Amino acid sequence: MSDSNAYIGLLKKVLLGLHNADAVEYKPLLPNTPSWRLKFLLAVHKILRIKKYAIVRSAEFDLEKRLNGIDWPAHADTMIGLKRLENIEFCFREVIKDNIPGDFIETGVWRGGSTIFMKALLKDSNINNRVVWVADSFEGLPKPDEKNILRIKEIHFIRLQTLLYQWKK
Repeated sequence: MSDSNAYIGLLKKVLLGLHNADAVEYKPLLPNTPSWRLKFLLAVHKILRIKKYAIVRSAEFDLEKRLNGIDWPAHADTMIGLKRLENIEFCFREVIKDNIPGDFIETGVWRGGSTIFMKALLKDSNINNRVVWVADSFEGLPKPDEKNILRIKEIHFIRLQTLLYQWKK
């Protein structure tokens, strides 16, 4: 394994929090199934928040969930999972190999792990003439109105038709 591959591999593990997998993770209480106990704990939690305390639950680390990006890590810098990080690396290398001009962007950032990863790929490849942009609304997406819902359905229908056409070729 080259130094470059070792560096990128280690960075993936750190961004996913795999280097810290034996640490206990604490998650907030979620009112999924409101029982009287949970309602009581949430009421106490609300009072404790005034003094900057919180009631949390411990969560077991699940490697499979982390690798697939389907958990919500407490200590990692990305929640997208190893498969998506590897997809970013694959796409990055294809863009560079095919000499496609332009910069890179992460939209919907959370903690910026994908941005850190893309910047590291640029540095590792000795590429200094591209930028990694970061964009986030910090408020989520706006609720769609009826006009936007119809437009979204139209776009998905057109994409589906295109995929079916390409598949039939």
